[in-house]
Amino acid sequence: MLKLTSISVKGFKNLDIKLLNFPPEGNILVMGKNESGKSTLFEAIYLALAGDLLVKKERGNIDAIGYTSEAANITLRFQKNGRDCSINRQIIRGGNGSTDNPIILKVNIGTPEEQVWDSNDIGINAVKDHVQEFLGFDGDILRNSSFVEQKGLDGFIETGKRKKKEIINKLLNLENFSILKKQYK
Repeated sequence: MLKLTSISVKGFKNLDIKLLNFPPEGNILVMGKNESGKSTLFEAIYLALAGDLLVKKERGNIDAIGYTSEAANITLRFQKNGRDCSINRQIIRGGNGSTDNPIILKVNIGTPEEQVWDSNDIGINAVKDHVQEFLGFDGDILRNSSFVEQKGLDGFIETGKRKKKEIINKLLNLENFSILKKQYK
């Protein structure tokens, strides 16, 4: 089980949060006026966990960086099965307006043996794969089980039958069931 403990955000769109601690128990209600950053907070959490923006544009990750910032930094702390962990993501504005996207997943298991994956060493896709494997879910699962972005249900409803089945099978962990069923048939 994954339990969020805190988030720090700097330069991500219009959001700057020095430190937001999540309560150890219960549900969280995020409320505020229009354009106050509610959706942006959820997108920062999604970016930290899934490695992508909820709304992808042709310009890539450059839209994640606030207008007055040179970089967007997100640090999400959480517990996975009782282990303290953190994901640090940084998107840097390049000189030509492009972005570099160093992604580091740091898993602190209470000993000096920490697992760190850095895109500067192994590449963005490899880090994304490691993060997904560690967390046990990918962006599709997160988006369709925990997040409903504004007007986001339309995308799932309009998704083809095969893709819906794939998402639901991942969400319910039926992929392994199908494999076992074929093995023991």
